Amino acid sequence: RIAVFRGRGQLYGTQFAWQTDGSLQPCKLEDGQNVDARRIALGLKPLDEQTKALQAKAAAEGETAPSDLPAFKTRELAWRRAVGWME
Repeated sequence: RIAVFRGRGQLYGTQFAWQTDGSLQPCKLEDGQNVDARRIALGLKPLDEQTKALQAKAAAEGETAPSDLPAFKTRELAWRRAVGWME
């Protein structure tokens, strides 16, 4: 989560965010080609399987992207800067 908050890629693909097309996807990955090997070593499901599960859960719970996603992302970036995660 800290890597994501700092704008860097994550190692395990545990952090997700809404995309402009309305889909829920993993945040940027560091070394995405090896993410499933790292996940499996920790006992986690492969990323594609986890992504589908989280998307299904969001749909079942009626969760959708914020209605004004660009404004939401702008506020989130401002928060990251204000609390010192990003410059």
